[in-house]
Amino acid sequence: MSTEPGVVHINGILSQAIVNRMAYNRVFMHTPRDNFRTLLEGRKKYPLLMKKVKRYDVNGVPVGSVDPVSGRLRDPYVMVEQPTAEHDFSKMPDLQSQYMINKQHDIAKAIKELRTSVKGFLVEMPLDWGKAENKTPTPPLGMSQLIAENPADTNANRPSTIPS
Repeated sequence: MSTEPGVVHINGILSQAIVNRMAYNRVFMHTPRDNFRTLLEGRKKYPLLMKKVKRYDVNGVPVGSVDPVSGRLRDPYVMVEQPTAEHDFSKMPDLQSQYMINKQHDIAKAIKELRTSVKGFLVEMPLDWGKAENKTPTPPLGMSQLIAENPADTNANRPSTIPS
């Protein structure tokens, strides 16, 4: 270890950033990590969107019922939920299995783990995350891909507000 004070502090910060990342990975399944070869892999941890579809049988038995008022046979179907191929980003993905109880988040256990392990706000960046990606995927929920503006482009014709 270097005797230079700055190097000791940087190594301490890096060590804590690694500990913080490991804690988040222990609790969450969807957070970016090096073993996610594509940028979309974490999105796959979110639950699938469900849609209502007509089902004409239940376990192979045809469905039918009689309208109690008219006595006429109703359309023989029931509405059931069926998963789509898309993920629902409005719902939370499952946590790692040790932080789940009967398909529900064990929030108290997850918070205890994070409070015990995470210090500060620095987290090691997974630099290999998305390494197999050929192009940038579209963002979820139709969000704009623009996450930052170049002030030179947006403020080019705007007068300065800095006093001279």
